[in-house]
Order: sequence, then structure tokens, then C-alpha cells
Amino acid sequence: MIEKDILIDDFVFVGGKKFQLNLNVYRNAHFYILNDAKINFKNNLIALYPELRNIKARRLNVNYTIFPHNSGLFDTGNIIAIVDKFFLDALKNFKCIPDDNYNVVGYNEPPKVFNGISRENKNKKILIRCTFFG
Repeated sequence: MIEKDILIDDFVFVGGKKFQLNLNVYRNAHFYILNDAKINFKNNLIALYPELRNIKARRLNVNYTIFPHNSGLFDTGNIIAIVDKFFLDALKNFKCIPDDNYNVVGYNEPPKVFNGISRENKNKKILIRCTFFG
């Protein structure tokens, strides 16, 4: 069993512009932009956490916590849907997990929002708490 905490931003840069990891943005984006966003997410993830390449697991439990940067309200599902998709696709690409279906990936609890506001961040931060099982 390997436990890992991963902290990421709620956006990636595509063509010099911020691409928000949000379902509302995702569903209106051109597929070329979506492909670039997914590649950039994967590249950023492996640059920050190169040890992911060494993890080989049969199962994964994952939980998400969002740290807001202001007091504005937001739909957690819109953010987590895209972060989860990009994150699991990246893990599958790194061969950390054999697939991203429900036989491999489990969720212990629904996404949470941290009660405190982190004003030093200009965007939301997302904590991905993973448990990889051999």
C-alpha cells in the first residue's frame, strides 16, 4: 500500500492561456484544446511528482479536497469531474494503474471543500489523496 498526497492547481496553460479544469469550460472547448489540456496536465503532474512513474498498483482509492482562494461559491462536481478524468487518465498513461474503471478505482468519500480560504493562492488548489494497492 502506498499513500500519496498530490496538490495541483485548478487550471493548466494551453497556448499561453489558462484552461480552467471545470466541466463548464470542458464541454465548450474544441477537441484540440482538450487534448492539449490533458497533455499539459499530465506533463505538469509528472514534473511535480516524478515518483508516480515507479508506482504499479492493481487498485486505487482516491479522494479530493478543494481549497478555495476566495469566498465565492462554486460547484464542486464541475471541478472534480474534469480533475478526476485528467488525473486517472494520466495515472493510466504512466502505467500506475491498469485501467480507470470501477473495478480499479474507488472513492472513500465525496469531494470536500476546505473551510478556510487561502488568499495567498490566486486560484483554487486541489488536494488529491491517493492510496495505491499492490
